[in-house]
Amino acid sequence: MLKRYVARVEAAHKESQLKLQQLRAIAARKNRTVLLLSRKIDEVPTHSELAQYGRMLVELYEQINSKFVETRKYYNTFNALDDTRRFLEREVSIVKSINDQLSVAKSVVAVVFIHGFVSFVGMETR
Repeated sequence: MLKRYVARVEAAHKESQLKLQQLRAIAARKNRTVLLLSRKIDEVPTHSELAQYGRMLVELYEQINSKFVETRKYYNTFNALDDTRRFLEREVSIVKSINDQLSVAKSVVAVVFIHGFVSFVGMETR
């Protein structure tokens, strides 16, 4: 009788241990699910974090805009100076051309003057 009682107690103990293992497995799965969901919740930024991100984006936009305005100013300055350089090069070219033509004209005028003077002097002596 005692053996049967001990056997029943051992059977009940094994059954209880099996149930305990099953319940621990269920609890572990639920724990993993809870942990996964809490991680997903933590990934979502809070209102204050979103506001901070917004402020940082506005600051970044202002910095980029400031750099853009500065860069545009430098481009405009460069283009104005480049235009001035090109106009001055044209002016130098025109002045050189005038100078070349003037020296040619002086020599032609001198030849014509001398020829005219010789003709004039030649007519007077006759």
